[in-house]
Amino acid sequence: MDSNSPFKLENDQWVIDVPKLELILSEANVIEDGEYKMIFGFGPLMIEENEDGSVIQEATLTLATKFITKPVEVEHDRENKEYTYTYYKKYNEDFPFCVNKNFVKDITNVEYMFKLISGGKVSTRIDWRDYMEIILNNMEMNKALDVSERDIEILLAEYLRDAENPAKPRRLTGSDDYTVLSFRALTNAQSTFSSVMFEDPETALTTSLSRKKSDESVSPLEKYMKI
Repeated sequence: MDSNSPFKLENDQWVIDVPKLELILSEANVIEDGEYKMIFGFGPLMIEENEDGSVIQEATLTLATKFITKPVEVEHDRENKEYTYTYYKKYNEDFPFCVNKNFVKDITNVEYMFKLISGGKVSTRIDWRDYMEIILNNMEMNKALDVSERDIEILLAEYLRDAENPAKPRRLTGSDDYTVLSFRALTNAQSTFSSVMFEDPETALTTSLSRKKSDESVSPLEKYMKI
């Protein structure tokens, strides 16, 4: 944890160092949902004053690994597919932010990170600029992959799409409002040929019929597979 982090190590537990903290997570980040909850730790982080509710800071939690936590309060918004975990400093001993001082470190955490992103199962509350830090933190805490940062940037540039026009990458429109397409949806959106080869015929047909000719993107394999 860096020096500006709202967390500190106390009695072998990571606890919060602010009056109140709310962590908003996508449902996909909640791995086990019992009294002690295992989560995959990245998502929007809202730190608030305990007395009047005014916000001290809003930031993204980039602790992209699995850990066990015990919040004071839990709210489940099924419509938006989100959980809100609430922590209070005065309850740190009974409700620690992280139950153990050592976080789970395993190559499967790297796999899970990319699975969430490639499946489009991430919260768009996260600032798109934070994804690079999330991924690098994930590999630093678990297992570094033999890939360059440029490769990761290219990957993110394709997954992060314009919220109003998902056919276009966010980088081409400059919009900060984005959506994340799964790799299946991304493949399906590229061209009619990709749609035909897609595993879901109903989705493929719908996408192909609604696509304009000018939106086509030709697959390099298309001319060979047409033979």
